[in-house]
Amino acid sequence: MINVGDRVKTTYSEREHIIKKITGPCMCEPYTNTIGMTNEKPKKHYHYRGVYCFDNGPSYFNNYDLEGNNVYNDDKITIIEKTKKPIQLSIF
Repeated sequence: MINVGDRVKTTYSEREHIIKKITGPCMCEPYTNTIGMTNEKPKKHYHYRGVYCFDNGPSYFNNYDLEGNNVYNDDKITIIEKTKKPIQLSIF
C-alpha cells in the first residue's frame, strides 16, 4: 500500500518521486473519455500528488488503486522506499 512520504517510481519513467498527498476514492471519468478516444465506465481510483526527488517539481499520478496499479492500463507505481515514520506536510 502506498502512503504519504513513500519514495516511488513508475513503469513509464525512471525519475523518483515522494508522495505528498493521496485523494479519493474517486469515480471521475478517464481522460481518454473526455477527449473522445474511449467510452469506458469509470472505476474507483485514487489520485496521488508528489514531488520529484531531485528538483521538487510537482508530479501527478491519476487513476491508481491503493496498491499502485493503474485501473485503466498496465502502468504501475513501484515503492522504492517506505516512509519510516509519519511526516508533517503542512502546519495547518
